[in-house]
Amino acid sequence: MSDRSISQATDVSVRCLGHLLHGSTIEKLQRNMRDGCCFCMGDARHPNAFITVQLNPARRARLTVLVVQRDRQRERRATELLARVTQVLEEIDVVQIYAQYLGGGPLDASLSPFLMSQGFSAPRPIETALKCAIPSVETPWIQKWRKLRPGFHSKPWNAEAAEVARDVCLQQRMPCFLHPQRHYEPHTSLALYEEDRLIGWAMTERITPDTLRCQQLYVVPGPTHRGLGIAMLAAGIYQQHLHLRDKVKFAYWETDIHNGEMQRLLRRRLAPHTVWERPILLSQKNLDEQACC
Repeated sequence: MSDRSISQATDVSVRCLGHLLHGSTIEKLQRNMRDGCCFCMGDARHPNAFITVQLNPARRARLTVLVVQRDRQRERRATELLARVTQVLEEIDVVQIYAQYLGGGPLDASLSPFLMSQGFSAPRPIETALKCAIPSVETPWIQKWRKLRPGFHSKPWNAEAAEVARDVCLQQRMPCFLHPQRHYEPHTSLALYEEDRLIGWAMTERITPDTLRCQQLYVVPGPTHRGLGIAMLAAGIYQQHLHLRDKVKFAYWETDIHNGEMQRLLRRRLAPHTVWERPILLSQKNLDEQACC
């Protein structure tokens, strides 16, 4: 087999990517393989390059991993893998392929020019990413807000809350990003109730051993709900202190650049603890111009 031969990746080849990817990324790939399209280059038991895209119901595909072994770079291997995936996506009537990634760093410097050379649009910022050290529970605003007002209470996230949350999203005419198969962190993912009615949630997942991603913080709008967002943030930090203090040290957030209220909340409360703040960029390529218009 040529070291440039391309084949569809299997669970075996994904398990053999330790020389190219972090262990947490490999575990995530293994969980999501059935929803994607994966190819590797070279020996399936020791690939020298790998690509995967995740498919969604809107006939769009997200480029999630594109990696080439260091000593095989500058040999157009990434170009060949992307061309192969694009061919497969066109055959199954996918109308667009896109990438979302952190700007302002080495990935941006290498990936953005490559994508544009392959016909992708110039990257533009769509979200802000923030990594911070998790504040102490003795921080004054956490002490002030961590106890919910009378009539409101929180519970650990569970399957029942997930079912009700889908109905809440429908009622609020908003997309539901709560995935039943997602591995949410049980101690710091919380459901918010007014009496016995679900009105919000704070969802987290472990993305590295010492970092929690704050995946979603939402409270149904209402005249008596002001201040509940910051209360849920404080409650999640308190739960982290109780259950994960010796393991998790950092939190990671992604917020839409148009969500000014959330951005102001995070910057005001977490600014003293910020490790870095960077844009998340979007670059896309239409595979079917007519369908995308």
